[in-house]
Amino acid sequence: SYSHPYVWFKGDESYSGLYNSSNVDLKFTARYPDIIPNREIAGSISYIDEALTPAGKHSKIMLWSGNCRPGVEALQEVAALGLESMNGGNTILSKRFPGLSAVAPRTIYWDEQLQVYASNQNEFMYTNGWQGPYYGGFSQVIETFEMTETPRRLKPVNVYYHFYSVERHDALKALDDIYSWCKNESLHSLTTSQFAALTRDSHHTKLYQTGARSWTALNEGELRTYRLPGSLGIPDLNECRGVTGFIQHEGWIYVHTDGSKKSLIALSDNPEPQLHLVSSSAEIAFQRREADLVKFTTSDLRPIEVVLGGIPAKGRIIFDINGEHRSMTADDRGQVRLKLPMQAEVRAAIAE
Repeated sequence: SYSHPYVWFKGDESYSGLYNSSNVDLKFTARYPDIIPNREIAGSISYIDEALTPAGKHSKIMLWSGNCRPGVEALQEVAALGLESMNGGNTILSKRFPGLSAVAPRTIYWDEQLQVYASNQNEFMYTNGWQGPYYGGFSQVIETFEMTETPRRLKPVNVYYHFYSVERHDALKALDDIYSWCKNESLHSLTTSQFAALTRDSHHTKLYQTGARSWTALNEGELRTYRLPGSLGIPDLNECRGVTGFIQHEGWIYVHTDGSKKSLIALSDNPEPQLHLVSSSAEIAFQRREADLVKFTTSDLRPIEVVLGGIPAKGRIIFDINGEHRSMTADDRGQVRLKLPMQAEVRAAIAE
């Protein structure tokens, strides 16, 4: 934004006691009586895109500053530009703040405008407004990650902090420990704009029950995973449409789709096994999925791990990965774990 507003619209008293002014004290020309959304949003995005970004790249998301309560006019401004926006919410669940009341929702409405909240809070909230403790403060976000995963998954992992976190060695040590924890977890990476888009899409997704254990899902294809109670069975991939696989986790079943705007999810107790996606650490695009063959591409900023299932136990599967041929033997569960480069084109077939 142009002036980093603390309070986005006149008369909003939320968190007003935290701020001595309406925006950051940068210079006189960035001080003006009332926040103007067009100046803060369209003006700053225009400057970034024209003066700062490399050729071919442009802004995709607006991150709210200050009290993160943009109001209707600011949300309309972003929507008119065709961009996503995010921030706000106050998820600080930890041993210090136990209880589900410390978990914020994913979204909130301002009249007809939907605001997408950040999944977790930043170091300002964990350090008592940057008054300390610094290490023991923000490092508690690891507890938040763990407590919003077990006994049931409530939130994704989101490491959210300001540049001033490197002002102090103890605060920097907290960041180092947080990132070390993340590196040791099986996380699927998303950009912030992707997360905002899929959160918005999830809010507008429509589910229609079409049978005793079958549903049709309609959305824009940004949200690609559906969570269902494990007691309902597992996907019958012969009957499903737009489904690429599934994974069972802590009593739930997560159903993966290919990004189609219409997906048919059909569950059964003991369907015929088919080759399918179990998990991927990066975005994955399927070009083909059959009972014994899949073709997909995937890319990320780091090496990728993909798990495929539906193979006969100890069965052999033949791969073509970026033109190189190899074969692997499935484990007792009928799964194989692939270590892929940052860009991969994969063809996999179950050997006869």
